[in-house]
Amino acid sequence: MSDTGNFIHQNPSSNFANLPYGQTFFHKPTGRCSNGLLMIDYITNFFNLPFLDPYLNKNDGNFSHGVNFAVAGATALSCSTLAKKGIEFCPANSSLLVQLDWFNPILIPFAPLHQFARFHNDKLQVVLGEVRKDHPKVTIVYADYYSSLTEILQNATSLGFDTEVMQTACCANCGSKGVAACEHPYKHINWDQVHLTQHTYQLITRWLIEHNFGVLTSTF
Repeated sequence: MSDTGNFIHQNPSSNFANLPYGQTFFHKPTGRCSNGLLMIDYITNFFNLPFLDPYLNKNDGNFSHGVNFAVAGATALSCSTLAKKGIEFCPANSSLLVQLDWFNPILIPFAPLHQFARFHNDKLQVVLGEVRKDHPKVTIVYADYYSSLTEILQNATSLGFDTEVMQTACCANCGSKGVAACEHPYKHINWDQVHLTQHTYQLITRWLIEHNFGVLTSTF
């Protein structure tokens, strides 16, 4: 929901680097795991900022207004740590700690964020409080993804989704040779069996902004 291209810089042969990923907005694959824009894109739009280039696009990226460290499929713990626990599936070897290593030299030391890998969701608010206290000049917002998606599911019809197909993938096996997307992606919540459609990300972002900032966002 956040990676704007880091994963395909590490894995250029990935299906994410092929159409129909990106077909709705960019008309080409950008590394975003959807048919178009992601939540992070709508957030930058809300703040009147350009889209964020991925950190690994060091040759052509413009980082003057911000940078995106997210990697699709990345885990909080490293692949080696997961393997020791008997978990072999690890699609991206750029764990949260790796992303924080990228983050630290560019911005400010942010050590308390390392605690994210050790806390469950019910402890997240406590950790955020500690980070806010240590870095009062940094704005950190808790995004309740679960509640936003739940509300979308409860109001799916009025939001333009087709209840008969909305939870089926618009583009199963997306990015594979010869695979086409469905005709109307905006009627689907699910894009590729894992990620969501641009329409869904737009609605989630609108909900998050309205509930965190108290601002109506009918403009996107």
